[in-house]
Amino acid sequence: KRIWWGNTKSLTVLDLNRFKFESAPPVIHLDRIAVDGKIIDFQQKEAVGNLGISFDSLTPYFNIPLHLELPSDDNHLTFFFSGIDWTAPQEVRFSYRVIGVDEGWSPPKREPFADYRNLPYGTHTFELRAMGRSRQYGDPIRYTFTIHPPWWQRWWAIGCYVILFSALIFGIVRLRIQRLKKKQRELENMIHERTVEISEMNEELRQQNLSLASQRDEIQTQKDQIQQQKQAMT
Repeated sequence: KRIWWGNTKSLTVLDLNRFKFESAPPVIHLDRIAVDGKIIDFQQKEAVGNLGISFDSLTPYFNIPLHLELPSDDNHLTFFFSGIDWTAPQEVRFSYRVIGVDEGWSPPKREPFADYRNLPYGTHTFELRAMGRSRQYGDPIRYTFTIHPPWWQRWWAIGCYVILFSALIFGIVRLRIQRLKKKQRELENMIHERTVEISEMNEELRQQNLSLASQRDEIQTQKDQIQQQKQAMT
């Protein structure tokens, strides 16, 4: 097929069989974000704050919060996006990933949304890219957000755990030391009692020895007296 047009000076022909439209990657936009399946109007800051959600600002012309921070139980996010390819809008395909959560890019999909459930806490980056008729991806767009850990995993809670654990260890060590001191005192008392008993026994033996020695002396004296009487009688 050819298209001809001209003027008084020239004639121009366009061969449609040889003409090719240059196709660039689609222009992509992040349109909105749903939290736990609900579209939130982030312009209502007071209502959003009551949900425990915070952010710095909104993107111009879009209801997209920047530096979004969510509580731990709001970890179900759905990203809605769009891609514009004027030459072949029906051929636009999207691929996406959350860095650190997905192993790689998703297969090309026509559906203009990405649903993530049970995201772990931490700071994440959602990346989106698209291709059109050219079958070439353009530069991805990125969106960073943060899901806070539950209260029992916050830094102050961990600090409390460390303090409580240290106090527990200190209490156990102190109790152990007290028990050892108690046993030491009991052992010292027992040794003292045994020492006293041994001293008493030694004193008793000494008194018995003295008594026996006195008895021997008395017997010897009596023997001497008897011997003297015998000599006197003879």
